[in-house]
Amino acid sequence: MINKISITVIKGNSRWQLETVPGKNLLSLCKENNIFIDAVCNGMGRCGKCVVITEKDMFPVTTADLTFISKKDLDMGYRLACRVMLKESCTIQIPDNMEQITSDSEIRQDDIHDTEASTYGVAIDIGTTTIGTALIDIQDSKVVGQKSLLNHQRVYGADVISRIAASLETEDGTDAINESNLIKMRRSILTDIADTINDLMAGRKGYVRQIVIAGNTTMLHLLRGYNCEGLGSYPYTPVTLDAESLTLNDLYDAEDSKAFIDSYKTLAGNNNSCRQDTAVFIMPGISVFVGADIVSGMYSLGFGDDKSTSNIFMLDMGTNGEMAFKSGDHIYVASTAAGPVFEGGGISCGTGSIPGAVSHISINRDEKGSISTQIETINGLTPTGICGTGVLELVSELVRNGIIDKTGLLSDEFFDTGYVFASNRSQTFAMTQSDIRQVQLAKAAIRSGIEILISESAGVSADNIDKVYIAGGFGREVRPDAIRALQMLPQDIDSDKIYSPGNTSLSGCIKFIMNTAVNGIATEINKVKKIAGMSTEVILAGLDEFDDTYYEYLDF
Repeated sequence: MINKISITVIKGNSRWQLETVPGKNLLSLCKENNIFIDAVCNGMGRCGKCVVITEKDMFPVTTADLTFISKKDLDMGYRLACRVMLKESCTIQIPDNMEQITSDSEIRQDDIHDTEASTYGVAIDIGTTTIGTALIDIQDSKVVGQKSLLNHQRVYGADVISRIAASLETEDGTDAINESNLIKMRRSILTDIADTINDLMAGRKGYVRQIVIAGNTTMLHLLRGYNCEGLGSYPYTPVTLDAESLTLNDLYDAEDSKAFIDSYKTLAGNNNSCRQDTAVFIMPGISVFVGADIVSGMYSLGFGDDKSTSNIFMLDMGTNGEMAFKSGDHIYVASTAAGPVFEGGGISCGTGSIPGAVSHISINRDEKGSISTQIETINGLTPTGICGTGVLELVSELVRNGIIDKTGLLSDEFFDTGYVFASNRSQTFAMTQSDIRQVQLAKAAIRSGIEILISESAGVSADNIDKVYIAGGFGREVRPDAIRALQMLPQDIDSDKIYSPGNTSLSGCIKFIMNTAVNGIATEINKVKKIAGMSTEVILAGLDEFDDTYYEYLDF
């Protein structure tokens, strides 16, 4: 008989009492029990995000621990969960990293004046890193609540490639569908959706009549439990890109009865915030790389407006740099592998847009050459790392002040240690040479895609663009003038043409719900399908000129 050990896991106000066998990996145990630990490298020991606090001197220090954790913290019992092998009963604490993100993650609710007959719509944007939601009062046609949180699938990796790989892994290492992982990842997003709707509807009467969902192609495949094998290798064939109209009951149904999770039972039963026949609409996509989130964004910005003659460019700088350019009756779309830099990933001290993340930064030299650094953090809290906007502004400021040369090389003074820009009581945060290279790779991919999509595909020069929309949560916070030194956007585009509409994917879902109440669902479905249908994808990786422009724009 195998002896069991008891593991107590504490996170904030939550406490779990788990049983396992000696030799079990801590991160794996938490995954199996749906306990979220940020592990963007999927437990490979490469990201340093899965820090936990163990009982002092219980677990040996590994090479990975030494790489990411200070000696002071190691002495206090801090370890990487992916390297903790559980040998005996113990207590583990997960630092509360405040998973609800940004100031608009708080649920904003207007004065509640609803009745039992009130009906609502819920708009949902499933991002690789972040899930954005909004509650719409259908009668009043207005948003009455919003919430944003980290996608808990991050325990399977930071990007879509990691998630696809995780869905295909088997214990013997062969490439076959691991149904167990697929079910867990599906259940993770369904749990996030159910819990979020419950929070949005807390204290309200009435019920949710309609749910509209957008997301990139991989996220929607994982939501539906579809085989992701075709998404990760040539010829990149999705199970479907079509719009889907179903019910809440259909969405949560699966061969695995456990998909009917407790939070769903509450959602559709105990508090009546939803009904099993609540209508669910999933936006259509264009390709594996240009998904329903981009279609929803274009819909929100009027790309399907027959009367519009403007040249409109939309850029969504997330894990993938997705872009769309409307010129006349044509829409050209593309995606470029920018990596997770714009969401704080791949940076040694990077983090998501959580409270305490450095979001804006400026550097100044005085007459004597002394350097001073001013930072802003989300919610004005003590620094916990640096998010995407902070990363780009910092590198731009380093270039502007000559601390980085045009090739991206840090000056001798900071080459070995990196440029320290913030600190808290236990650690300092620095932008290293390796971090700067990651920014260069990302910005070169974006700039190359823009140049090819506008000039090569549409035959339009940058100075003829009427509007540029930098979409996404990143776009909402980015200050174009603050990152101009990066030369990520063509210099011919004036700042007064650049707009930051925020999460256009979520806005498109909100617009769909509001318009459906007026025009009927068939009309709005035809509009989004039309946008998808008139879009031509430009495969950047297959073009010789992409490599040339990519290398050209590595420099600042």
